[in-house]
Amino acid sequence: MQTLSPEEFRAALAHELGHLSRQHGRFGSWIYRIRVMWLRLGAQPQGGHGGLATQWFLTRWAPYFNAYTLVLARRQEYDADQFAAQLAGKNVLARGLARMEVMGSYLQQRWWPAVLARAQIDPEPPTGVMGSLAVALRAGPTPSDERRWLEQALRRRTDHGDTHPSLSDRLAALRVSAQPALALGREGGSLSAAEFHFGETLPELQSRLGALWAREVRSAWQRRHQLAAQARQRLAELATAASARPLTPGEEWEQAQLELDLNGAEGALPRLRALVERAPDHHQARYALGSVLLEGDDPSGVQHIAWVCEREPAARVSGYELVSRFYERHGREREAEEYQRRAWAAADLWELALAERRGVDARDRLLPHALTPEEVRGLRQQLEQIPLLKAAYIARKDVRHIAEQPYYVVAVELRLRSYWAHAPAQRRQLIGPALQALPLRGPWCLFCGRLDSRHVWAKIKQVPGAELLRR
Repeated sequence: MQTLSPEEFRAALAHELGHLSRQHGRFGSWIYRIRVMWLRLGAQPQGGHGGLATQWFLTRWAPYFNAYTLVLARRQEYDADQFAAQLAGKNVLARGLARMEVMGSYLQQRWWPAVLARAQIDPEPPTGVMGSLAVALRAGPTPSDERRWLEQALRRRTDHGDTHPSLSDRLAALRVSAQPALALGREGGSLSAAEFHFGETLPELQSRLGALWAREVRSAWQRRHQLAAQARQRLAELATAASARPLTPGEEWEQAQLELDLNGAEGALPRLRALVERAPDHHQARYALGSVLLEGDDPSGVQHIAWVCEREPAARVSGYELVSRFYERHGREREAEEYQRRAWAAADLWELALAERRGVDARDRLLPHALTPEEVRGLRQQLEQIPLLKAAYIARKDVRHIAEQPYYVVAVELRLRSYWAHAPAQRRQLIGPALQALPLRGPWCLFCGRLDSRHVWAKIKQVPGAELLRR
């Protein structure tokens, strides 16, 4: 309401009334509950025949359900837009849609980061934030930022996973040119919808909402303040260390991360450049450098993201989407679509890989762990510190998807007086926390005691080099 004019707010209300009159909310709630239920089922362990049947059903039908229901959600948005256009006028609705896109970018990229940055200095959140928000929205972004954000919003395409169509698609459905939406500015003397409807009560309402916001965020704000103080202290320690000796790549990476958290891209960029120059194979630093460069509209970030994506399967979905959004912002539709296709393909492959890595059963093949001698020594040293351990084995599951990312199988025997009285789940609870920090370069699953899975125990003991520890 602080953003829109009274006429634009009327169009927004008419849009919501369009949803209500067509009972979109009731059907949408049912779809949401079904989707949540299926997500919970998919996250559960899938052992046994019932689990296999559930997994088959979800794999077979969930993609169709999501695809059709997301299309339906977008269709409902178009219907509500048509209803609002009839009541309030399509040009007014178009202006309101465009204004919300621009002001959303302004708040997300400029205003809220500046407010939250105050937590580094102030131990308590401001209580007058809603009044400040009203002033900021009245002033709005600079003309260049407004034009840039609107052009970016108009270039943005509707994604398969979107519940709302893109701005350009909504304007096209209304048969409105993008040009009227470019004239966003309200006349200096005109009122916002909030000023028009609340009048003299608005300052009191803003004050009450600001105090409520401050109470809600107080604990998180104070935690942010404490973390900032710790980060500054750690940066000072690293600076002292750097004056006495060269920092290790790990310390330089920590330094760059702290700078990024405290001072944003501007403070971290020189450190990231220096670290990547000295340690060009540092995947995390190169990804962070590429992200910072692309967010600053520097095309040289593409090569860093692409380099990491070639070597790190886990980085591909987010990395390709980052590059796609960069090209989209700059109107390079062909490159944006190509990287979006890569992101979708990487996401599909990652889902298949995750499904393979949900556990091990009697049908799976186990391979030698392929760890280096140094990695084996590190594992043994850590396992020897756990008094409960009697024996420990490690192997690798034979996986088809993203085979370069290993999935380890760890099997342990425990020294327990009443061993048979402990169920496998209880034994995992006893030993699990001690094993959380195992230095493995990939995900792993734990089998605790031979009752956990006789078939897996029989297989892992036959794998060459699997035994790590026996007491």
